[in-house]
Amino acid sequence: MQQRSVWPAAVVLAVLGVAAVVMVEVVRADYHLLGGEMSVQSSTYMNGTLQFDTTKPGSPYGRDTEFLAIHVYYDTDSRLHVKIHDLNASDAAAAEWQVPYSLLNIAPDAPPIIPEYVFDYTASPFTFSVRRTFTNELLWDTDSSTAAPIPGGDTQPWLVYSPQYLSITTTLSADSAIYGLGEHITSLRLPLDRTYTLWNRDQGNPRDVNLYGSHPMYLRLDTSSTDPAKMSGHVHGMLMWNSNAMDVTLGQNNMTWRMTGGVLDMFWFMGLTPEDVSQQYTRLVGKPYMPPLWALGFHQCRWGYQVIGDTANVVNQYVANGIPLDTVWNDIGMSHSDK
Repeated sequence: MQQRSVWPAAVVLAVLGVAAVVMVEVVRADYHLLGGEMSVQSSTYMNGTLQFDTTKPGSPYGRDTEFLAIHVYYDTDSRLHVKIHDLNASDAAAAEWQVPYSLLNIAPDAPPIIPEYVFDYTASPFTFSVRRTFTNELLWDTDSSTAAPIPGGDTQPWLVYSPQYLSITTTLSADSAIYGLGEHITSLRLPLDRTYTLWNRDQGNPRDVNLYGSHPMYLRLDTSSTDPAKMSGHVHGMLMWNSNAMDVTLGQNNMTWRMTGGVLDMFWFMGLTPEDVSQQYTRLVGKPYMPPLWALGFHQCRWGYQVIGDTANVVNQYVANGIPLDTVWNDIGMSHSDK
């Protein structure tokens, strides 16, 4: 039995632009924690080094990164931050693109007093989990032995890390209720056994494919710690702070994130309600600006007007028919050759 350590603390599917179902069977973990335990630097931060097991065959997606650094930050009572990156990324030849933290309000208002989460890990092979402190609800777990694998599909470890392909997988309870991962047109509660692509693309409004924006964040209704077949009514969220092309596959028992580069930079928000998660999320990424008054009025937008007279005629018809109008948009037709 592996000893579990606890710090209780006070390919490239996305670039195709088409969502596709990819089944994943997670059966092994190929990284081990050097020294057997994380190094506690303070009451709110610990780190460690992961080494790839070179006796394993490795992934089919290029050279596996041999040494990874893992950082665990107890940002606030309700926000946990875990970052995994190439240990040698400071070397210019191995540099990884990371979305700047200057875009976030990452500095906590105050250090955590009673964290609402527990970060738990196994050293060899390395896996980790996140639980609620007060209810023991499991929010994230990379130990594939705790969930039945999805039938069929490729076999790969829960963590794959190479220069141009990263993936990380967590277990899910059956029939999980997950929301977010925009932008796409689908039901509010995301159907399982489906892949959601995050890759900005101007392609109108078809269903179930990637659209204009990418929001690598989800809300999930938690499973009861005493009865996995039931929902607890609590909600948590997770943000993947990565701007590369990305696929997120939701299976019946697993969730897999795949991306074409960058680092694994994850923030968990403890909730407990959807409103709580939204407030904690926007406290980190910032709140929308108040739009100007005219932007809240009546708008018309259409592609295809040929000359300015077409637009003027539309405005005149609104006036003649007594229909309110604040703004007319001319779409790409205003540009030379629609460029």
